[in-house]
Amino acid sequence: MTDAHDHDSPRLPRLLEMASQHFKIREVLADSAYASAANFEAILAKGAKPYINFKRNAKGVKPGAFRETFLYYKNHRADWEEHYRRRRVVEAVWSAVKRMFGEHLRSKGDVAAKNELLLKLLCHNLCCLIRCSHEFGIEPEFGPAHSNGPRVAG
Repeated sequence: MTDAHDHDSPRLPRLLEMASQHFKIREVLADSAYASAANFEAILAKGAKPYINFKRNAKGVKPGAFRETFLYYKNHRADWEEHYRRRRVVEAVWSAVKRMFGEHLRSKGDVAAKNELLLKLLCHNLCCLIRCSHEFGIEPEFGPAHSNGPRVAG
């Protein structure tokens, strides 16, 4: 979470570092605001593939990860588009959360704002679970905590 006027792009290498402590990162999907040499280097250093939209005026002349990714983008466009298309799912989730629970966080402090955001995401997931239960007739069975989530009867 950043201030409304802060750019997220310079924060990507640090976010990758934090995420890689808990997850195996295979792909990073992002819009053209994240298309910087430093971000491409950070993504490739983690063993992941960047699927970041390039700005219209990008030429791919910088050596290194930026050029390597740009050439893949130009020469394997269909494969690149198939991966990048998955970003729409993420955008759809954020759009749904904002529609259902509001676009702004009301909390004043950073910790409270983070908790508010996490609560909105939890509520969204619960709404999805309830909707799927009604639409598909799946009855969740809640028992002891499992690392793989709730058991589903069916």
